[in-house]
Amino acid sequence: MPTPRIIMAVSPQFGSPWARWCAPLTAAWPGGSRDALRIEQTSFDGLTAWALESSRAEQVCNEKGCALVIVSDREPASVIDHVTDALTRAGMPGVILLSDPGPWRDFQRDGIIFDRHDAPASSLAAMLYALAQRQSAFESVRRELRLAQRCGDGIRAQIDRMHEEMYLAASVQREFSGMNGTASVEGLSAASIHRPVNFVSGDVHLLRDLGGGRASFFLADAAGHGVPAALLTMVLTHALTTHHEQSELLLEPSEVMTRLNDRVCRHTHNVGGWFATALYGVIDTHNGTLCVAGAGHPPTILVRQTGGSQPELVELSTEGPVLGLWPGVRFNQVSARLHPDDLLLIYTDGIEEVLPDHPRAEGRWLGRPHMPHFEDLLTIDRDEPLPEGAAQPPRPARIIDHLSRMLDQQCGSMHQRDDITIVALQLSDDPASPAHGSEDAARAAA
Repeated sequence: MPTPRIIMAVSPQFGSPWARWCAPLTAAWPGGSRDALRIEQTSFDGLTAWALESSRAEQVCNEKGCALVIVSDREPASVIDHVTDALTRAGMPGVILLSDPGPWRDFQRDGIIFDRHDAPASSLAAMLYALAQRQSAFESVRRELRLAQRCGDGIRAQIDRMHEEMYLAASVQREFSGMNGTASVEGLSAASIHRPVNFVSGDVHLLRDLGGGRASFFLADAAGHGVPAALLTMVLTHALTTHHEQSELLLEPSEVMTRLNDRVCRHTHNVGGWFATALYGVIDTHNGTLCVAGAGHPPTILVRQTGGSQPELVELSTEGPVLGLWPGVRFNQVSARLHPDDLLLIYTDGIEEVLPDHPRAEGRWLGRPHMPHFEDLLTIDRDEPLPEGAAQPPRPARIIDHLSRMLDQQCGSMHQRDDITIVALQLSDDPASPAHGSEDAARAAA
C-alpha cells in the first residue's frame, strides 16, 4: 500500500511550517508511525502547475495524495481561486487553511475543505486522512468515467456515420426508384405526399409517361419500414416491367402485376417477411380510360362531384394477394372511365393509422374511419375561397396541400408508426400540365 502523500503550499509570511503544522500533523496521523505520511513542500505556483499537469496529478492521486494549502491574509483572493480551481480540475482533494474560512465555505465542494489556521492537528489529520483514503475509489470512478466518455465519443461518431450513410441511402433510393418529383405527364395533373418514418422508406410511388397519351402509376408498400423495407422497394421497381419483351406493346395491368409477383418471389425466395402490397394502373388521357390491378393494397378511390353536400367516393377494389408470397398467382383488373372533374386518390395504409376516428365512421364506412376524412377534405377544397387575385392551383395540388395540413394537426404526427404516401391524379386540360410533388416530397428530395 503506498504511503499517503501531502503536497503542501504555504504563504512565505509563515516561514517554515514544520513546527506549527507538519510535526503535529505527522504525530496525529492515524496509524501513529512517522513513516505513514510523506509531506512535500512547494509554492502556490508549483502546486498549481503540478495539479494542472495531468500525469503528475494522476500520480499523486494514485498514491493517495492530497494537498494542504496555508494562505496568509496578505495573499489576494485570486490566489485562493486559482489554487482551488486547479485542484478541482485535477481531481486532487485538499484542505485550505485561512484566518477566516467563513466566506469561502460556500465553495467547499469536490473534495476541497476550508478551515482555520489554528485547526487542531487531530482534526486536520483526520480530514486529510479521509481525503487520501477516498482517492482509490475516486480514481476508479474517474477511470470508468473517462472510459464511458471515450465510448460515448465512439458511439456518437458511429451514429454520425450511420446518419450520413442513411442520407446517402435515401438519396440512392429516390434516384433508383424514380421518386425524385420530376415526372411530367401530358394531360395529367398530379401531386403527392410522401412521409417516411425513417430516412429511407418502405413506400414507393412512380408516375411514368408511356407515350401516346397514356400514363402509368405504381404505388407499393413493403412490409415494415426502414432499411429492409427500402431494399424491397428497390427490388419492386427493378422488377417492374410494363412492356412485352419482344415489342413495344403495353402489358395489361393484371399481367404487369402477375409478372412482378413472380419476379419478386424469385428475388425474395426463402427470405421471411419480405412481401408488399401494390397498385398498378394505366390512364389514357385522351379518352379517360382507367385500368387498375392491385395486390392486397387499399382500393383506388375515384372521387366524383355530385349535386349533394358530399362528393361521391367510389372504391375501385381489385382482387389479388400481396406480392412476394405465392408465385404463379393471376391478378385481375378493374376499369373505369374518368370524367374531366373526377379525381383519383391512391394511398398506402399508413394514412389510415394517423387519421383519428370520425363521427361518420359507421354504416358504409364502418371499419374505415379514414374515408369520412377524405370526404371532409374534398368539401373543404370545394368551399374554401381563393384570396383575391390568386391563381387557382391544380386541384390535386390543392387537395394534397389540405391533406398535408390535416396530417400536421394530428396528435402524434411527429411520431408516426408507418410510412405515409398518397397521390392525387386528375385529367388536365392543359397539355403542358406537370405532375407536382408536394412540399413533403420536395423536402425529401432535398
